Amino acid sequence: MCGLTCYPAAGKLAVNEFPEIEDYAMARNIGRILFKNGDQAFNEDRVYIANLGWLKVFDWQMISGDRSTALNEPEKLILTESSAKKYFGDEDPIGQMMTVVLGDSDVLMKVSGVVKDVPENAHLKFDILISYETGIQYFNWTYDNWNGNNEFMYLLFKGAPLDASFAERFNKSDHSKVDQNADELLVIQPMTDIKRLAFKNEVTRLPQVASMSFSETLFGQGTKAMNTTNFYAVGKEEERGVIYYFYRVDAAFIPTFGFAILAGRTFDEDLDKEAFNTKNGIGTVMLLNETARELMGFQTSEEAIGGKVAGGFNFQFDILGVFNDYNHHSLKTNVDPTIFIYNSNSSSANYTSIKVKMGQGDQSYKAILTNIESVYREAYPSSDFDYYF
Repeated sequence: MCGLTCYPAAGKLAVNEFPEIEDYAMARNIGRILFKNGDQAFNEDRVYIANLGWLKVFDWQMISGDRSTALNEPEKLILTESSAKKYFGDEDPIGQMMTVVLGDSDVLMKVSGVVKDVPENAHLKFDILISYETGIQYFNWTYDNWNGNNEFMYLLFKGAPLDASFAERFNKSDHSKVDQNADELLVIQPMTDIKRLAFKNEVTRLPQVASMSFSETLFGQGTKAMNTTNFYAVGKEEERGVIYYFYRVDAAFIPTFGFAILAGRTFDEDLDKEAFNTKNGIGTVMLLNETARELMGFQTSEEAIGGKVAGGFNFQFDILGVFNDYNHHSLKTNVDPTIFIYNSNSSSANYTSIKVKMGQGDQSYKAILTNIESVYREAYPSSDFDYYF
């Protein structure tokens, strides 16, 4: 899978063959590295070997150094403000030499830039950047490598955002040039999705938070906020004609709200990693409520597991599980035939649901909300923090 991590050659191909791509940024982590400056010596984990595009695609705030040349040659490195302080104190680090232990070799590298500390809500956090040219010189890397997809890859586009059609065109070009497994596909993950997942990671670290889920809609929002289509079970076409309600949820949705799985299983981030249709931006696995299962013609919940569902899309879905009926509106209305469809990257998320742990330090809801809002403001400084219980 070529998603956020990708082949080095993919960036070069994208820029050379697709006019909508302006540049690409890529970076690779090779594990813990020892850095020395005189008596100051530290093992660093947040070190990435990055190409020059890393400073063009992203607006890292340069405190000193030349953005256009800071990573253009071997044996150049960039420090964050905190790292510069740790190794050099109040001394200007630009042009200074540091010893970097690469394998069994002590390599002298020049400090070519200092940037502001990376925000904690950033998708990829680093303390030190080393030029990609260093990897070419010392590890025999190449920009034309199609053998290892270890680089974090980001594309800078011109005009309209990239979508699934670009991924399709890219994959055709990709496979025409190299002898790759057909399953190795580029998946476009918008920066909004990356920020959303980074936000989730930070929130779920809070001790008061039990779980957090993204979903397309939520209970009480009415069927107008849900999607409808005429699904039917393959092999039970006689039951066609029913309109089903469906919305997309992530793997944390079922446990966050405590739905009971009556047969089969719920969504799983690892098991269902490949069950995401990049062309339609929708998962190919689903869960049925009891009412939907009955209307599709399955006599029992167990019978439905592994069944195929068609209708509404140009591909079929696999039924993973059956969950208990619930009232989407109120207890006064009938239960709707409802389907949950898996959304692995939360691209359809309109609602964020957070399950809190009361009794953690006897904190009130107000205190918990303050902590969550603080994380939210870091991720979305220009958005309103709107919530309800």
